[in-house]
Amino acid sequence: MTFGFAGLSHLGIIYSAATVARGFQAIAFDPRPGVAGALAEGQLPVREPGLETLLDENRARIHYTPDV
Repeated sequence: MTFGFAGLSHLGIIYSAATVARGFQAIAFDPRPGVAGALAEGQLPVREPGLETLLDENRARIHYTPDV
């Protein structure tokens, strides 16, 4: 099953990370220039304990995109 997330603010990033950590696929969208690309490269604009590790371990299940 694949979940979609619109908006990669603090909550969008956290929720999408939690979703892929549970084994689901996710497509995460944000129209702001550079946001999706930076996240795809592992550059996190927020700091949460364990978030970077969580995304690194589950990167294959999440796709970040600026395209609707």
